[in-house]
Amino acid sequence: LEVNASEGETVAAGAPVLRLTDPTQVEAEITVVEEDFPLVKVGQTVDLFFDAMPAAAITGRVERIVPQRSATSTSPVYPVYIALDTAGPELAPGMTVDASVVIDRREEVLRLPRSLVRARPDGTATLKVWNGFSTEERTVQVGLRGNQYAEILSGLAEGDQVVSR
Repeated sequence: LEVNASEGETVAAGAPVLRLTDPTQVEAEITVVEEDFPLVKVGQTVDLFFDAMPAAAITGRVERIVPQRSATSTSPVYPVYIALDTAGPELAPGMTVDASVVIDRREEVLRLPRSLVRARPDGTATLKVWNGFSTEERTVQVGLRGNQYAEILSGLAEGDQVVSR
């Protein structure tokens, strides 16, 4: 429920006075940076993390994509609307949320923290690997990259010890 006028207040013709919402139909508005915008598609899964509920992870789906740069931001970002799969009374309008749009998901893969992998445009990266006596540089092929991890397709085996730079 959103009330935009007080008792006795004069309201302009056509101005919304009251907005009713359905608490079972909750939507989140997020912004996507320009470089990731082409990867976002309607129907993709989104993992949402609300500051007010740090222990809860809520999922949703991309419902609408606005292909016009946000006028309220100085950096190129685009509004994307997420329909939440579940919503409860603990959610309130205006809450802060972090969202991760799932572009692709792979299980049982070799991965490294993203901070260790600086992928080049050709999809390769050079890592320092401990060989038991010293470190050696090794070129690896990088696959999917998320906010936290990067998939390693080849050039590294399970159990190899990567040394941070």
